[in-house]
Amino acid sequence: MNLLERVLTLLRINIDTFIEKAPDPQSSLHQLQLDMRNQLVQVKTQVATAIATAHQLQRRAREKQEEAAAWLKKAEQALRQGNEEAARSALLQYNEVNRLALRYEQQRQTQEQLARTMRDALQQLESRLRELEAASDLLEMKQRQERIQQHVLNEKQRRQRDLDHQREQLQQRLLEEQQRLQREIDRRREQRQQQVPGEQPRRWPAKAPREQTASSSHPPAPEGTPEPQQTPITEALASSLSSRQPPQMLRENSGLAAIEKELRELQARNHTGDLASEHEEEGKKEAPSVSGRTRLGSRKAADKAPTRTTEALDRTRLTDLPLLLETLQSGHRHQDDPSE
Repeated sequence: MNLLERVLTLLRINIDTFIEKAPDPQSSLHQLQLDMRNQLVQVKTQVATAIATAHQLQRRAREKQEEAAAWLKKAEQALRQGNEEAARSALLQYNEVNRLALRYEQQRQTQEQLARTMRDALQQLESRLRELEAASDLLEMKQRQERIQQHVLNEKQRRQRDLDHQREQLQQRLLEEQQRLQREIDRRREQRQQQVPGEQPRRWPAKAPREQTASSSHPPAPEGTPEPQQTPITEALASSLSSRQPPQMLRENSGLAAIEKELRELQARNHTGDLASEHEEEGKKEAPSVSGRTRLGSRKAADKAPTRTTEALDRTRLTDLPLLLETLQSGHRHQDDPSE
């Protein structure tokens, strides 16, 4: 297979079909580019050689034509001189040189045709090589884009897997925490239900109404006599619970502090109510006039209405507080018990 046939074979290749059928399109295109470049160099060399040969043949054909014209003049001159032998010999030389000139001319035309064909093939090969380079660039860009998309997809899947794993871990931890809290609740419920035999729950005595206590047990103190100082319930509670405060009971301590604050407020209100009751009894002893008693009674009734309501609420709270304190102390006692 000569050069022109190899070039035509390369030019007949369909690039799209070649890329689709190639196992490795990028490597196949690269190899095809190398082949086309090699053929391009050979075609350029062949075109240059054909053009040079055509010029040489043209020069030789011109020389032979000039030589044939010279022999023709000699034959004509010999005929004018009557020398037939010389005229015949000159005509033989003319015919021989003329045949050589015609042969050179034919070869020149053949070389020029070959040069034109090779030049056209060279142009087509250069154009196809540019198309091949463009197809190679497009294929490389497409492959790069596919790699980027695949990388993005892999990264997205990896992040999704990480998120799913973290979600599963959080759900597992939440489930374990719920189970732990449920076990703790069940344990405390069992502890409350199963008390130690022989131990009776602590009962706080119900507080008698203020009027009965003031009338039966404690007579009214004379004016100017200071009232005996009573130890607040919260101080006794704080002293009894001070030795039972492990680090795990910070929430219970904060609850006790809130209860102490509420007890102080209730005691202050009760003390204010006691002072109001004493003033009321002193006013009754003075026995004012009918009109004065009527006005004073209406005024005191209006003042006592909110006070009695507040006192009733305070008595209810004081009645419920011992049970709450007993529950908290029993919780401390269960936590301090090493057997649990």
